[in-house]
Amino acid sequence: MNKVRVIIVDDESLARDIIRNFLSEREDVEIVAECSNAQECIKILHNNSLDLMFLDIQMPKINGFELLEFLTDGPEIIFCTAFDEYAVKAFEINAVDYLMKPFNKERLFAALEKAIFRINSNQISDGKEKLLLTEKMKKEIIERLLIRKGSKIYHVPVNEILYFEANDDYVNVYTMAEKFIHKETMSYLENHLNLDKFIRVHRKYIINIDGLQSIEALSKDAYCAKMKNGDSVNVSQAGYKKLRN
Repeated sequence: MNKVRVIIVDDESLARDIIRNFLSEREDVEIVAECSNAQECIKILHNNSLDLMFLDIQMPKINGFELLEFLTDGPEIIFCTAFDEYAVKAFEINAVDYLMKPFNKERLFAALEKAIFRINSNQISDGKEKLLLTEKMKKEIIERLLIRKGSKIYHVPVNEILYFEANDDYVNVYTMAEKFIHKETMSYLENHLNLDKFIRVHRKYIINIDGLQSIEALSKDAYCAKMKNGDSVNVSQAGYKKLRN
């Protein structure tokens, strides 16, 4: 019998204990790992192929939904939370189930059976892609980016970003001190940045006007923006008009 390989992610040790104790009665389940935060979980999932994640939503630094943004391919998800306001979003990303704390063993086992059926039926969850699509459809202004660089995850406040540079399916993100590579599109950024601060000055560049030091004319139709970190950014004629406006 192939056991369902499980990871438990919750910042509360008591919550992890409850799930572990319930699952210990199941011979068809193997708890591979327990994590108290998203950073630990990302590292474990990078090195292990797991079937199912019991995931809390409200966690410090990176919450459960933000965690899923870092997973290109991951396990099925059963959310375990004390808050009911995230239920709709959870099912929009194709979660197996949504358990409200405190839940009993029978309720957890019912969710587990649904997950096992989905896993055995090879119904591959597209939850992470649906999450990204749902987030992209929103028009809310983003205030920070969560960017993975090597084994670390950085919280980058948007107002600290000097400019973005298109890089195929990614963008290069420049601050005064760092350069990051982030999987995002320029069109998404245009729709979700504060347009009072960020301007698309070129097909390849979006700049933060607070990070602009000077503008120099290169020709009749082309300009160069000097940023506060010393970098030079191409500015088209249309981009120059936006800056003037």
